[in-house]
Amino acid sequence: MRDTKLVPIKKMKVGDKFHNLRHPGGSQMANFEIVEICGAYCKIKVYDREETYSTEGLFAEVPLSDEEFKAKYKDGAAVIIEKLRNEISLTNENIGMHEMWNSWIGTDPYEFAAECEKNDIELIGWFELGDNAREFCGGMVLDIGIVAKYNDGNTRFWCHFRKDWIVKMIEEWEKEITLQ
Repeated sequence: MRDTKLVPIKKMKVGDKFHNLRHPGGSQMANFEIVEICGAYCKIKVYDREETYSTEGLFAEVPLSDEEFKAKYKDGAAVIIEKLRNEISLTNENIGMHEMWNSWIGTDPYEFAAECEKNDIELIGWFELGDNAREFCGGMVLDIGIVAKYNDGNTRFWCHFRKDWIVKMIEEWEKEITLQ
């Protein structure tokens, strides 16, 4: 799920849609659409009815734009790319135990960094699986292991991944950095 930000309702426009409304008394989740905005109040369509709210302390929770998301995780993405260049030796002490939970791994360095931050995980590097490569999802071979550790200790673990995904991520990162 994409990171969010709070936007004052006063800064929104008629027709803007969102799913989480924050107010001094708490928050509501629904399908909201701005119908009218005046200085002191606004009308918001909630499903099939319109409700009037004071704009004081009223915020919409909206996803970060792509640019905001990239700006927030640029440093973390740079660390991810640096760690993806780190091939480590295959020993139990270096790689830890195999972990099936791999939803924190991404093929976009910004999303990869966001997931590592969200789950308090530090990427260490990768290693070749060689003969231990596994075939998944209709013949897709996952030929490397991505190694990480939980930041609440020093417990390392690894998950299956593909080396060509790393190569592509690094190439795209280098192109993007060159264009900036």
